[in-house]
Amino acid sequence: MDKKNLLMAGGLTGVIIILLSIGIFIFPNSTNATTENSLTFDNSTPEATAISIARLNEGKNGFDEFSEDMVANASLTPDGKYWIIKMREAGYDGWVVEVDVKTLASKKSGGKDPINTWRSFDELKAIYIAEIQSTKSNGGVGRPTKVIIDGNEIWKVPVYYYHE
Repeated sequence: MDKKNLLMAGGLTGVIIILLSIGIFIFPNSTNATTENSLTFDNSTPEATAISIARLNEGKNGFDEFSEDMVANASLTPDGKYWIIKMREAGYDGWVVEVDVKTLASKKSGGKDPINTWRSFDELKAIYIAEIQSTKSNGGVGRPTKVIIDGNEIWKVPVYYYHE
């Protein structure tokens, strides 16, 4: 590599390191589960995990900059089997997400479809990843299904493109 390319590569590396350092301060990971100001998935406590799963029920929108106050509160049922997370969002009345303590499966009573359907944590993660990867497709994602590829069970999520 000649000197000019070496300097450019070093400069680019420096810029990337600076951006990553700034990112640490822009996207803090709150350890206080009751503040819900974190835009990242927080699994520091069982309550924080349940709150993050509730937000994950709204896909990518559950973690965008406008969703900071999406969670009103979270409580454990008296029998300790479910987390009940009260949600809110502009344009929707309040709704509830139930999270199974053991399986981390969840269902919600409102918000974005589908509602009142138990969905596994893995399914929610698959949808979230597909939404992130399809951001520039001017479309959306469909209901995921499990498929077997090379002997491995994976989630297949349809991504739709809408031509303007």
